Amino acid sequence: MPCANPPVAGTATASASLICAGDNVNLSLSGNDNGNGLTFTWQESTDNVSFTDINIGGLTPNFSTAVAATSYYRC
Repeated sequence: MPCANPPVAGTATASASLICAGDNVNLSLSGNDNGNGLTFTWQESTDNVSFTDINIGGLTPNFSTAVAATSYYRC
């Protein structure tokens, strides 16, 4: 049986593409539809290969974080 309200991925964006270490970046997800009761999981990587979950509660498509080194994010 297919999903009654399947999720739509959307597009993750950052407030700036070049950010210095110690600066904050605002990350947001737009054009998404999280279907029936699904939550968000943001992830971070330093090599754009292995990603680790960021624990922000899963209820918001937007958050801010301080950047310590070259980082890649996805939701």
